[in-house]
Amino acid sequence: MIGVCNNTRMAANANTVAPRPDDALERGELDQMLGIALIRAHNGAYKYFYKSMDKDMKPGFYTSLSLIQRNPGLTQKALAEAIQRDPSTIVPILDAFEKKGWIERRRSETDRRAHALYLTPAGKTAARRFDRKVGDIEAQMQAHLGKERSRELRALLKDLEAFFAAPAD
Repeated sequence: MIGVCNNTRMAANANTVAPRPDDALERGELDQMLGIALIRAHNGAYKYFYKSMDKDMKPGFYTSLSLIQRNPGLTQKALAEAIQRDPSTIVPILDAFEKKGWIERRRSETDRRAHALYLTPAGKTAARRFDRKVGDIEAQMQAHLGKERSRELRALLKDLEAFFAAPAD
């Protein structure tokens, strides 16, 4: 209790204002900015994903595992391009998958410099388990938004993705 009193006294002496709940903050134009709304939704989606999944499964990990599952023999370079990540950031993800026994890397039959990625039986089991969990998350979001609004949102997000991929003026 002494610590609380000291902290309260220190705050009062510093003339600081106690933080207000998020909805009480003056945001000015921030609430009207599309980019800020997108970032806030993205951050919320990440938090919801982490809460719903295993502690060591991240969105980028899930996307990578899913793409390898659906594209046996996918190269590391093609995976990096597909998830729009720098190829060097793919290596730690694949190392983690390999450590768990989920993937194996083989020399590509068409390009000896490249590694082709394949799920192991354990990787296929993990991918199916995560697919079910992500399917549950997707169903919850669609139930919240409704089928038509979900479809519209996907279309809008694809438009924004194309916008961000285009060269800046």
